[in-house]
Amino acid sequence: MQPQKLDTSVTQCTLVLVLSPTRELVCQIYDESSKFAYRSHLRPCVVYGGAEPIQQMKNLDRGCHLLVATP
Repeated sequence: MQPQKLDTSVTQCTLVLVLSPTRELVCQIYDESSKFAYRSHLRPCVVYGGAEPIQQMKNLDRGCHLLVATP
């Protein structure tokens, strides 16, 4: 009998979603959230229109606890 392999992949979920009406405000909120999350296990991410979508998807794939975005 062969030993079973354990699934070591961990699924991370977004805990907080912050929606803002403008891109500039999203950037300001993201900068402040990054300051608060410094040296913690929380990972903020930002998503807004006009930025490179591939890069934003890569950032989300790495895990995101606090998502700051425009609708």
